[in-house]
Amino acid sequence: MDGTVQITPDGDPNTRIPDTYSVFSRFQICLEAPNYTVFSNKVSMAQYIVEHGGRLHYGVALEEPHNAIHLALGGFYQKGIYNADPILGASGDMGENETAAFDPIFYLHHAFIDYTFWQWQLRHDCTAAGSLTVEAGKDGTFSMGDPTFPKGTALDTNSPLDPFEKPGGGFYTSEDVTDIKKLEYSYGPGSLDVDNDPGRYTPPTEPIASIARVHNISRADYAGSFVIRTHVELPDGRKVEVGR
Repeated sequence: MDGTVQITPDGDPNTRIPDTYSVFSRFQICLEAPNYTVFSNKVSMAQYIVEHGGRLHYGVALEEPHNAIHLALGGFYQKGIYNADPILGASGDMGENETAAFDPIFYLHHAFIDYTFWQWQLRHDCTAAGSLTVEAGKDGTFSMGDPTFPKGTALDTNSPLDPFEKPGGGFYTSEDVTDIKKLEYSYGPGSLDVDNDPGRYTPPTEPIASIARVHNISRADYAGSFVIRTHVELPDGRKVEVGR
């Protein structure tokens, strides 16, 4: 960021219900993702839901609760809304991709993401090298464009994890780090363990009634992080925010 940005509170100081209430449920639900491709990212999960006609009723990729924690801790600004942040007063580095790693809590957050990833692997018998596969050609499996991968490059578990170099040369890949036991670490009891499944939140079983599609939004077109807000217009003309 260049220069100084002045951010002042807007709107009614009476905060609305924050988004944080559902984050733990989203972590739980993502463990039910049927394969690695849709578990790994929101774009692939969205395509999966559309292709299955709204059944599975509700799917969540690990990326979704991951992003929610970043926004909850780092905050973001929304003009006209006093408390757009999920947590009032949150204004750290975690809300912006380019600065998130400057906050020490970044590493604690990603340790939990790694633990969640391992829990999904255990539940789906995908702990051994070669057990994770990417469905080629699916939405979300192509690079959006960066110094390592030009836009449109197909990505899979053998794509190099630049800048992490092997001692003997070349870059590590996802295949090299699939089994954390070979990396000589493991996790103790945690909140997402199978033993804690009884009483977990389960989504409604009714099929999705309709799906709205938004086209021509590419992450590659925006420098840095951004938030997309969605609304529905009621019969009386009022607009209600349904997600962001």
